[in-house]
Amino acid sequence: MGIYGTDLGYTNIYEQNQDGVVYLSSIKELADELNIGQFFDFNTIKRLATNSSNLDSLLLITTKNFNDINSYLQEQKRANLSILLLTGGWLEALHIAEQVYQENPESEALREKIGEQKIILENIMLLLSFYNDDPDIAKLETEMKKLADIYAEVEIKYTHGESSFKEVDGVLTIVQETTSEILMSDEQLKKIIDITSEIRKNIIS
Repeated sequence: MGIYGTDLGYTNIYEQNQDGVVYLSSIKELADELNIGQFFDFNTIKRLATNSSNLDSLLLITTKNFNDINSYLQEQKRANLSILLLTGGWLEALHIAEQVYQENPESEALREKIGEQKIILENIMLLLSFYNDDPDIAKLETEMKKLADIYAEVEIKYTHGESSFKEVDGVLTIVQETTSEILMSDEQLKKIIDITSEIRKNIIS
């Protein structure tokens, strides 16, 4: 469901509105199966999804829906579903970034963003380990470990600059200038892209 939610946002941004309706139908079906369909006013969302002038409103509504669902699942002691939703959304966002990068291989900014996902993936793997007594999460953890193993080879080098003072809301604050450099070979990047696609395919198949 996290994957379809991310895809809905992506199709909205690029005004592929009919594709958005298809993803919306998938989200509705999954939401009903998980007993969280009450968080979606599907008639309103469908109306907004077919009108490009309403894309900002649609993105706001879908983002709020997923935040509400996450809070609800936590309250209902269904954190395992919340983690699956989070992981699916992150994985699809990574997949989209990789597809855009492949179309624009000269973009160093995108390459860096893909490399920086190592940090988030480490946190996701930690969350999955807390709930791997759930068979679905255990299976997902096994899949995600393939990606984590490749990302483990990626190095993020931090350089700490000189400290400076900056006034924030009337308070003098010390600011530490820190830059980072992603050390990731073309071969490592290709493996990350390939494994992301493989995991995504396994999830939605």
